[in-house]
Formats: sequence, structure tokens, C-alpha cells
Amino acid sequence: MRVNICFCGSGGQGIITAASILCEACIKAGKSVTLVPRYEAAVRGGKSYVDIVVSDSEIECACFDRADIVVCLSRKTLASARQYFGEGTVLIVDEAIGAAEGDTPAATVSLPFAEITRDSNCQYPSLVVAAFVAGYAALAGREDFIACLKEHSAEAARCELACIDLGFSIRR
Repeated sequence: MRVNICFCGSGGQGIITAASILCEACIKAGKSVTLVPRYEAAVRGGKSYVDIVVSDSEIECACFDRADIVVCLSRKTLASARQYFGEGTVLIVDEAIGAAEGDTPAATVSLPFAEITRDSNCQYPSLVVAAFVAGYAALAGREDFIACLKEHSAEAARCELACIDLGFSIRR
């Protein structure tokens, strides 16, 4: 099994951090992983992308033209994310973006991530999305996320645990 994932968002949304934590959780789950971040020079507000490959076997090439999953958290990155759309691509998007038909592949999962995290006082919406993706694609489990968060900081793990639980609890 090989899954190509592209996270797209704006600088400051935490997509690079969330994608990194997703990758660490996948490693804990016994997967091979590559992560390639790309971003504009702007510190906040610039476009940010992270290409991730998750596989059950060794990854010989981290490059891909088409993604199996595209996660888009910013309207301004949606247009450029289209380059990753192909047959079978699933777009996971915050419904606040309001993706128009024609902008998205046939399979689109539109969920109110921003609203859900705001209502739950979760401080890391992108982490909620990363946990949702892990559960949606069966890449890693909740315990894998918790184990890698605890390695960073026990205090941070307590704060982020609510985000992880929220991401795994969302049903589409």
C-alpha cells in the first residue's frame, strides 16, 4: 500500500507541523514515510504545501504527480492544488472554504474543521485535520499520535490530546 498525500494551506496554519506529526505517527504505526515541505518566503499568509508518501514498504521515490488525498485548508491554495487531482483523488477540505463545483475532484469530503475546533476550544485545527486523515485512510491510530506527542513534551501532549481525539471522532 502506498498513499500519496498533499497538505495545502497558508503559512501560519500549522500544516507543516501537523503533517510532521502525522508522519511521526505513521512511523510509530510501522509505516515508511517521506515528507517534503514547500512554502513561499512569506512567514505568515504565504502558500504552504507538504507532500507525504506513506507506504507499507520501502519508498524508493518520494515524488508524485497525482495525490490519493489532497487536504486543503486555504481557499488560495485550492486552485494550485488542482495539479494533484487525478482519478480517485479524494479532496478533504474545510467547508468554510466553500469549494465550487469544478474546483474539486469527484470525491470531496467537506467538513467544518474550523467550526468544530472553535467550538471545542482546540488550539490546533491542523492537528485535528491530520488525525482525521490518519483515521480516514487507516494510516495510524490514536495511540500512535499520543506516543509521538509524548516524546515531544508531556505538557504539549495534554493540550494536543483533545485535538487528536476530536480528529479521530469526526465521521464523514
